[in-house]
Amino acid sequence: MTINVAEETGVYYDMWLDPEKESLIEGMQIWENETQIWQIVSFYTIKGFTYERGNEYELLVKKATLATPPHVKYELIRIVSQRKVD
Repeated sequence: MTINVAEETGVYYDMWLDPEKESLIEGMQIWENETQIWQIVSFYTIKGFTYERGNEYELLVKKATLATPPHVKYELIRIVSQRKVD
C-alpha cells in the first residue's frame, strides 16, 4: 500500500503507556490512501524508514495489524518520492 508522510510532525497521546493523557509524544503525520485521514504515529512505526523533518514522502509499505494491543505497524518496501519542503 502507499502512504504519505508530512514534512511536519504532530503530537499524540499513547493510550497504553499514558491512559491519563498527561504526556504528549511527538510523531510523524501519515496519510493512508485507504482511510483518507491524517494520523500521528511513532517515529518507529515504519520499519526500515528514518524520518527527516522538513521532507515529505510517498512510501510503498507493507501493513500489518497486530492484535495485542491492537495497533498497526508498517514495513518500508521503498521510498517512491521524497521532497524537501521549505
